[in-house]
Amino acid sequence: MSTDHLFHKLLIANRGEIACRITHTARKLGIQVVAVHSDVDRNALHVALADEAVEIGGARLSESYLNAERIVETARHVGADAIHPGYGFLSENSVLAELCENESIEFIGPSSSAIGVMSSKSTAAAIAIEAGVPVITGYRDSSQHLDSMIEAARNIGFPVLLKSSAGGGGRGMRIVHSEDQIDELLRSAKSEAKEAFDDDLMIIEKYVENARHIEVQIAGDKYGNVVHVFDRECSAQRRYQKIIEEAPAPNISSDTRSDMYEAAIAISRSLQYHNVGTVEFLLDGNQFYFMEMNTRLQVEHPVTEQVTKTDLVEWQLRIAAGESLSSFTIPEQPIGHAVEVRLYAENPSNNFLPSPGKIKYLSMPETSDDLQIHTGVRQGDDVDRHYDPLIAKIVCYRPDRSSAIERMTAALNEVQIVGLDTNVEFLSNLLRHETFSNGMIDVRFVENNLDDLIPANEGFPVEIPVLTALYLDASPSSVDRSSGSEISQNSSSPWHLTGGWRLNSARETTWNFEHDDGITNVTIRNQKNAIYADCGLHKIACRKVVIDGKVIRANLNGVDWSITVVKFDNLLVAFNNASRYELLTTDKISVGNAPAERDGSLTAPLPGRVVRVLVEKGENVKPGQNLIVIEAMKMEHHISSPVEGIVSAVNFEENDQVDEGAVCVVVESVESLSTVSDVS
Repeated sequence: MSTDHLFHKLLIANRGEIACRITHTARKLGIQVVAVHSDVDRNALHVALADEAVEIGGARLSESYLNAERIVETARHVGADAIHPGYGFLSENSVLAELCENESIEFIGPSSSAIGVMSSKSTAAAIAIEAGVPVITGYRDSSQHLDSMIEAARNIGFPVLLKSSAGGGGRGMRIVHSEDQIDELLRSAKSEAKEAFDDDLMIIEKYVENARHIEVQIAGDKYGNVVHVFDRECSAQRRYQKIIEEAPAPNISSDTRSDMYEAAIAISRSLQYHNVGTVEFLLDGNQFYFMEMNTRLQVEHPVTEQVTKTDLVEWQLRIAAGESLSSFTIPEQPIGHAVEVRLYAENPSNNFLPSPGKIKYLSMPETSDDLQIHTGVRQGDDVDRHYDPLIAKIVCYRPDRSSAIERMTAALNEVQIVGLDTNVEFLSNLLRHETFSNGMIDVRFVENNLDDLIPANEGFPVEIPVLTALYLDASPSSVDRSSGSEISQNSSSPWHLTGGWRLNSARETTWNFEHDDGITNVTIRNQKNAIYADCGLHKIACRKVVIDGKVIRANLNGVDWSITVVKFDNLLVAFNNASRYELLTTDKISVGNAPAERDGSLTAPLPGRVVRVLVEKGENVKPGQNLIVIEAMKMEHHISSPVEGIVSAVNFEENDQVDEGAVCVVVESVESLSTVSDVS
């Protein structure tokens, strides 16, 4: 296929992994790439991969990636003849598309009018109804008066779902179970939507319990042709945002599947839609309802590419350049099965709170024909608090669903990241859950099964500190403790022996480790024909001990174990399958706990910007009452009072920047105040 008619220079109005993904296809097609970036992204991977790069503003989205005028001005300046918006940011903003049209710059997407219609969930629902597609009962009026919203919610019937009319990705969404929740949740949802999409118009829909989230990939050209490219399952979600997607969706009847395809095409044709896009449905049994249309590339598009052997970014570029779908190779049916997981910097044990920070160490599984890694970061990069905490997407492809899941589970066991929290272990638990394996989950599955997916901390397996001590006790001539470089692998290496050799020429060595569960002491002893480790009350026979770079393998009391150890000064991070354990080595045993936080002090869980202060000094507060709201990584985080008491200090104002751990509000509990009163 000749690509001479395609574009000369493409500006990518995005960042992170999707900017890198688009660059890959543009390079394949011989198109020059221009990256734009904020001031904190000047050293980012998507910038390094581009032919040219232009800084367009500050870290805040409104100053850079949401500044449509600045982006188009940059495109004119560098001579770009096309702009690709990626996903998120301005990809579904008709302003950018219209500016491109006015400047004769090709927008890699649909017309501004189509975006304008479908970017509003209210008008999108009207289009679906006109096309004969069922929609969920809802309130989609422009009147946002609280009384109108409350009355609408009553008429619909609780629970209801508040949704940003302009939004996506779970932002600006709240479930409302009762009338007394509407005021606060509406304020919160509107604020989050305004920050993420610069539009706080809200709609209300009936919340459908136990529904599945199914989407249909479509493509339309500029000549009225529209085709579907099958479907995806996107029901594995947390905070209303997808975390695992797969294609094709399992356990759907052929009739229901065909009806959804026809509905997606009908909606697209009514818009005279050109570009790739996605029509999303809620599936309740065999009944489906139109939810929204994403007039852009989806995060999860690689799973469709894998089962159809297509390049959807290439399709976008060819459609934008005026090619007809009649010249495309349209797959007749999906082949095999693909699964994608979204690897996030977040803490599942703390309500999936984002975990910004520097990636001190990063090791990912090797890519192959059946495994892809889509990422926008490298070791040493920062996951910045201003942006989505996505680290990477891992995509596995196999002939059938069960083997694709098995391949993904094995891949997650090879993911090793130090410097911030991740959801690796959570994803592994979800993939291995019986209900997921059977393809029977719904959009509330994660929420309803957190105890299984995020099990309570049961402490370190005793084998972890034992293996770590064995690793540290290796001869300095065999292993560089700072780098973990490979030791000799010849047969005379003591790590290959099971006899009575002495570690570090000493009969006995003790290592002391501090970790989240306290302190563990491990003594390595050499006796006649084996190495023994004493760890608390446990006596462990260690045989077949082998070190290979950062990996140590051993048979401990008859069971084979393997961990990878990454060392930073006195911090050791041990990886075992998808689990990560952090240990500090210490010369002397520490006793006791860290000093308690000052009584009543409520601290910021992560760095961010104060968007609302809800209390004043001297105000009486109740347990669970929200006190201050911090915006970070495009999400709102609420700090609430754990006790009944009186606010004695409010240390920040709206728009102030706060660091992680900063004391935001101090609440003196009623109990402590009464104790002081009794004493006095």
